[in-house]
Amino acid sequence: MENGQVKRLKVFISYSWDSEVHKEWVLKLADDLGKVYGIYVFLDRYDLQAGKDMTLFMVKSLADADKVLVILTPNYKRKAEGSEGGAGFEHSIISHELYKLQSRNNKYIPVLRIGDGDQSAQGYLNALIYHEMINDNQYESDLDVLARRIYDQREIERPPLGGIPDFGSTPTKE
Repeated sequence: MENGQVKRLKVFISYSWDSEVHKEWVLKLADDLGKVYGIYVFLDRYDLQAGKDMTLFMVKSLADADKVLVILTPNYKRKAEGSEGGAGFEHSIISHELYKLQSRNNKYIPVLRIGDGDQSAQGYLNALIYHEMINDNQYESDLDVLARRIYDQREIERPPLGGIPDFGSTPTKE
């Protein structure tokens, strides 16, 4: 909390430029997270232009982000495993961080866009529960669930525990 208000979160989106359609989907996701949910998004298409240092942008954005969305596709997996381009570079940083965090991971959220976990997730990401955003007909509801995950708001809360029964007394039967 900042001044009694929820902290504005910062999210970095790691993805591969699979196609123009995929790039536009990622841009829509970033736009919606910002406009609808008040999340500041680090995205190459917002922040990079000719003359900027792409490697510095990736390193700084990954470090500054409260959460990192990793958009899983078969092409992202191929680039990550082959250390190709930005996706490969980001994957090396993300893998190192996930190794350090292991069971304490609260920063990296794999988002399955295309395929299944085996086809699209690599390394440590394959062991994590992913958020599925494959069906465009469910985009709005999937986006809402993703925003809740970013803000660490559970969809279902554990109910409060009841009292501990007194097993020393025997209930009366009528």
